[in-house]
Amino acid sequence: MNKKEGNHKLRNIILTIIAAVFILLVLFPLILTIFDPSKYGNVALIKIEGVITSDGSSYLGSATVSSPEIINFIQEADQDPKIKAILLEINSPGGSPVASDEIGTAVKRAKKPTIAVIREVGASGGYWIASAADHIIANRMSITGSIGVYSSYLEFSGLMEKYGIGYERLVAGEHKDTGFPILFLSSGKE
Repeated sequence: MNKKEGNHKLRNIILTIIAAVFILLVLFPLILTIFDPSKYGNVALIKIEGVITSDGSSYLGSATVSSPEIINFIQEADQDPKIKAILLEINSPGGSPVASDEIGTAVKRAKKPTIAVIREVGASGGYWIASAADHIIANRMSITGSIGVYSSYLEFSGLMEKYGIGYERLVAGEHKDTGFPILFLSSGKE
């Protein structure tokens, strides 16, 4: 390498360093002020996953979510000036009607826009919460809806009468066995 080529390389290295320093010291801060994310705000993502309970206690080995914890997240997001919207990601079959209603009430009270996204399941209490939001988004394959309780039973009274099978009701109170299947198997006698 001759002296002229060496000077040319040194000059290119110095120019590259000067350009890098210029970009770091002048352009980078300018770009950050133009595209400052705090100007536009953030979205709070609150996941409601599993069976909804009032205390987060286990429910037959299933994942659970605590209503006080979710309510706290909603209130914190609503009070944070950097948060511009609240996104509820719901994947819940429901749970406690009281806990679901408490969360739904907190969603309704939020002053910021609320959007519910139903993932796999948004049923019963999960849908109750979603219905409190300003908008609901659900995949066409999501299990969505089903607020309320349903019940069904098989009716075997004729078969029981034919074979002489009886039912003796022993309960501590008038409604203690409401919904208990064997009650429907009897011929209506107590």
